[in-house]
Amino acid sequence: MNNLIDRQSIFKEVDIMDYNDKLYLLSYLTKNLIKSSSKNIHTLTELKGLGKELWQNRNIDTYIQNERASWD
Repeated sequence: MNNLIDRQSIFKEVDIMDYNDKLYLLSYLTKNLIKSSSKNIHTLTELKGLGKELWQNRNIDTYIQNERASWD
């Protein structure tokens, strides 16, 4: 069945629902969206160690001094 037809039939069903059923549906959809979006949330701590191999053989103090010297 075509998605557009499915949506249209769903919209028609929602139109005939009473107020309380519409509120329940809205609550259900909101919770469902929040639940599915929380799977894609990342935290800053996930970046820990990212790129550490780039800095393994570098003297950090020398790098910072060179960077600061380049600002002038």
